Amino acid sequence: MNRLVIIAVFLISSVLLVSNAQAAFTLNATRVVYTEGTKGANLVIKNNNEKKYGGQVWLESEADAIPDNSFVISPSLFTLASNSKQNLRIMQTSANLPTDREALFWLYVQELPPALEEANQLQFAMRTKIKLIARPANLVEAREGAESQLTVAAVGNTLKINNPTPYFFAVSSLIKGKTEFKDKALSVVKPKKAFQIANNMEFVRGDTVTVTYVDDFGAYNTQELRVK
Repeated sequence: MNRLVIIAVFLISSVLLVSNAQAAFTLNATRVVYTEGTKGANLVIKNNNEKKYGGQVWLESEADAIPDNSFVISPSLFTLASNSKQNLRIMQTSANLPTDREALFWLYVQELPPALEEANQLQFAMRTKIKLIARPANLVEAREGAESQLTVAAVGNTLKINNPTPYFFAVSSLIKGKTEFKDKALSVVKPKKAFQIANNMEFVRGDTVTVTYVDDFGAYNTQELRVK
C-alpha cells in the first residue's frame, strides 16, 4: 500500500478513536467552595464505565505564593468498580491562606484505566480539572450578587474589566444585543485585579453589556452593566 495512504488511514483511525473516547468518571460538581472554619468540603466521583478504573486526585495553587499543599484530599488514590462512587474529602492544612480575598486552586482528577487486553489497541486516560475556591469566613455574607460590582470600560480597541471585590468570578460570555462574545481570559476573573480583552463587539461608553457568569453551584446567571 502507498505510504501516504497508510498514513492517511492511520490518521483517520486515530481521529475516530479520539472522537469516540469518553470519560469514565463524572463529578457531582463543576467547582468546590471551601469556607474557612468548616470541617471540610466534599466531591463525589462516579465511574460510568463497565470496567473497574483507578483514580488519582491532586491540587495545584493558582498563585505561586500559596503552596499546593494548603489542602489535603482523601483519598488521593482509589479504585472504582463499574457504576460505583467515591467520596473525596477536602480539608485545609495551612493557616496561611489570605483573609482579605479568596484563593484559587485547580483540582485535578486523573483516570487510571485497566490494562489493555490486546497489545495493538489505543487507550485514552481522561483528566478533569475543576476549581477549588477557598473563601475566608469573613467574606461569606457579602458573596451573593457580588458580580454587580464588576466594571467594564471601553479603552481604545480594548475592554478594561475591573474586579474590585475579594472574590474570584467565572464569566462565561459578554452579550451585546443578540451577539455573544467569549474569551478564555474571562473564565478566571481574579479578585482586586483589572485586565483587558479585545473589544471585538465595538462596545462604546453608555452601552449595556450583559455578563453571563457561573455561580458557586455551577448555574448560569446574568448581570447587566453599563460600559464606562
